[in-house]
Amino acid sequence: MSSTNGRANMRRVVSGALVACLGFAALAVAADMVYPAADEPNHKALLDNDKVHVYQVKLKPGEATYFHTHTRDQVGVVMGTAKITNQVMGGPETVVAVERGSMAYIPYTVLGPSTHRVRASQGDPFWNIGVDFLTPSPDPKAQRLSAKPDEQKLALPQGTMERVTIEPKGRWAVSGSLIIAMSPGTLGTASNSKAWTFAEGDIKWIEGAAESAYVNTSIGAVSLVVLKLNKS
Repeated sequence: MSSTNGRANMRRVVSGALVACLGFAALAVAADMVYPAADEPNHKALLDNDKVHVYQVKLKPGEATYFHTHTRDQVGVVMGTAKITNQVMGGPETVVAVERGSMAYIPYTVLGPSTHRVRASQGDPFWNIGVDFLTPSPDPKAQRLSAKPDEQKLALPQGTMERVTIEPKGRWAVSGSLIIAMSPGTLGTASNSKAWTFAEGDIKWIEGAAESAYVNTSIGAVSLVVLKLNKS
């Protein structure tokens, strides 16, 4: 091999090693990035208005969010039972069991911001729907609140989360602001306006919290979680 070819090969090796190093460095920087919760890539916005920001986080086994900071008061609804890893920035990873239908409220405007990440590290997918309140808690002493799947209501400083089950052909008068579907189905209305056909995890905003009478036209029972905001 000539010295010229040797030098050319050496330059290619060095160049390739440099590209690899830069690639690993970029990944390391990305892993250390901290996002506002609303901008974190795995937080997918479902609804934005002047009262709430609704989003979902869905992780496949092995996936993780980036570190992100929560600053708004929020309530979350777990859509699937799982074991996951939660890590507050600067602290150790902790395995946490979450149960489908459980709800948790955290008043970050009172307790202070929190930066963390979630990892679907235990072989289970993770699915959570979160509601950020644009109006801070009116209670300066607000604390964390939670409801197990068998608890009917969760009273919050900003409103109330309530579980609703409608049997086939059953009627239900709703005056809430946000509906989260915990099961698929179809709800018609007494006014014969367009029916709402939905999948699990779909949401519906009721402008002005106007009361409507819904009829379950599905074959099976429909399960919902309804947020009723307090009047401002």
